[in-house]
Amino acid sequence: MLGKTIGGYKIEKFLGHGQFGEVYEASKNGEGFAIKFIRKDFLQKDLEQKVLEREISALKKVSSPYSVKYFEHGDHSENFINYTYIVMELVKGETLRIIFQNSPTPFDEKKAISIVSEILKGLKSIHQAGIIHRDLKPENIKITPDSKIKILDYGLSKIIDYSSITQTGQPIGTFYYMSPEQAKGEKPLHNTSDFYSVGVMLYEALTSQILFYPSNSAEIIYKTINVKPPYPSSINPKISNSTENIILRLLEKEAYKRYKDADEIITELNKKPTKKKILSDSKVNFYPRFIQNDTEVANNYLASNKIDGADFPINLHSTYKKLAKILIANAGSMDFFADPSTNRLTYSSFRKTQGLKALSYAPTGYDPLDVESFSDLGFLKNFVEQVVELQVGNGCSVITAPFFYFDSTNDDWYGVNIKILRESISYVGSKYKQYPISASICTNAELLCRKKEREKIINDFGNCTFDFLQLYIDKICETTVDAQIYNYILTALSIKNFNKTKLIGCRLPPVALGLLTIGFHAITSGLGVLETFDKGVITKEEDMARMPTRFYFPDLLKNIPLTSKSKVQQDILAQEDFLKKSLPDFEFDLKCGCPGCGSNGFSENFQKPRLHFLYCRSTEIKEMNKISNKDRKDYFFERMKKAYAIQLKLIEAGIKLDSPQYLKTWKDILKQF
Repeated sequence: MLGKTIGGYKIEKFLGHGQFGEVYEASKNGEGFAIKFIRKDFLQKDLEQKVLEREISALKKVSSPYSVKYFEHGDHSENFINYTYIVMELVKGETLRIIFQNSPTPFDEKKAISIVSEILKGLKSIHQAGIIHRDLKPENIKITPDSKIKILDYGLSKIIDYSSITQTGQPIGTFYYMSPEQAKGEKPLHNTSDFYSVGVMLYEALTSQILFYPSNSAEIIYKTINVKPPYPSSINPKISNSTENIILRLLEKEAYKRYKDADEIITELNKKPTKKKILSDSKVNFYPRFIQNDTEVANNYLASNKIDGADFPINLHSTYKKLAKILIANAGSMDFFADPSTNRLTYSSFRKTQGLKALSYAPTGYDPLDVESFSDLGFLKNFVEQVVELQVGNGCSVITAPFFYFDSTNDDWYGVNIKILRESISYVGSKYKQYPISASICTNAELLCRKKEREKIINDFGNCTFDFLQLYIDKICETTVDAQIYNYILTALSIKNFNKTKLIGCRLPPVALGLLTIGFHAITSGLGVLETFDKGVITKEEDMARMPTRFYFPDLLKNIPLTSKSKVQQDILAQEDFLKKSLPDFEFDLKCGCPGCGSNGFSENFQKPRLHFLYCRSTEIKEMNKISNKDRKDYFFERMKKAYAIQLKLIEAGIKLDSPQYLKTWKDILKQF
């Protein structure tokens, strides 16, 4: 056709080949135009000429700066092929498909919203003319050199017979953007069908992934009709919750659940985020994990002080009733958790512990809990009910959903974790709406270093709605390798970005206070004990009452073993004067004057150091809460710098300490967030 004059238009340049025709640049009277030639054998077979005329005439009535203008149409024959041609406004620029392909990363949210808002303005004018686009996709959106949006090919798909195109071997590229009602072949279509297509494009802009890609035509039709789309923030955690909710509403399977008009979507997309009041999230916390023989320590401290929260394992409540009573009495002013101890019920060793055997949901026979039991939905629901009701009955102010240790996301226990968490959320939401609920992740640190595993965990837990997330990770400690620390933090913060939960790092060493400077809500540990989580504590029962206590030196950010055979604590204290002379740039006091150290009637090697730990840790948390969020990291880095210098000097003086290199490792990782 090049060089020919058709209907008064000289064909100057071939522009492209679409699914149902070719497009050329043409000129007439010195003006440029675009002409689309549609093969008549691609038109609906029963489409009468007068109906075709009416449809195309309707397209000409659309007048909007956002939509390509149609001028006229006619018929043409070329090489024994009959065409209907449509003369349109010539638009320079690139299609949104090309822009997507040239963008290796997701669009900035502001940019994506700006583009989609302009598309919606164009759709509004098209819909007001009584036209449904039916084929909205990135290939039909053009962005001009001056960044204006133009919508192409609106309404044309109504006159096209797609079965004819398919028979000629032409690929159908529109299925990914087709609404569920289009996929079902429902008629008539409404504005909401186009809004679904907008949702797919916004999803793609913010994730760099086409929804349900890759799939063949049969698969994409099935998924469009039946499969819920993955949350976009599971792919790009930076997507705001409000924008994600808009996308999900646009992608609803039922048309009536979507937005009804373009203005409503534009308004929602461009709402300025309201300035949040300072919520409890800005406050950081320490939740001591109380165990056997902490009764007098808790009683002494809580007589005149408060704590942010506490974790007291549920299996200890019936045996250590006085401690349970003390904590329950304070539950109204703190976050009171009770580890449901469910993960220990999957090993036969639980039968060595009377408190575990006495739990209402513990297996009554000689077999531990097994995965197969939870395939029975009735069993699962009953298990959840008993776990929740026991915590409510024991005065907890936060409900912890049952959880189990898993080795990988292919582990059957992983699937049980997700199912049981969802059921717990449902049960608590229906019966105890006033209670916040906590999820838990209990696995190994190396698993989080594997991208596919990590992303599945983020996606699956992020798709659930809960208030707190406790992380029991084997093994986050002082000497954990940098990659494991990094991916532990990345996993936690990604889930937080997903569902805005409050993160609790469980059973962590003093250096993990740094997590409170980058978005963690709280950390937990015992009082000088239980500063790491190890899978071994699940499978092998320990007498925690006999666990050796450690003495906490806040200026060292380190717990020191405290036994009758160890003199390290005394050796450190003896070096204080030397250290102050050697390190004049740092202020510190190794000799403690806290009420715990000065208390009477408490054992020197057991109760006093635990009370000392509680006083010191509470003081640290109060100090951090005096500092603004943006300054907390620098404050803690200074503490790390001081701790490193002191530990190094102590080692030089012959004190037996491990290398303080871990402080630099943790600092380097914290800088990444």
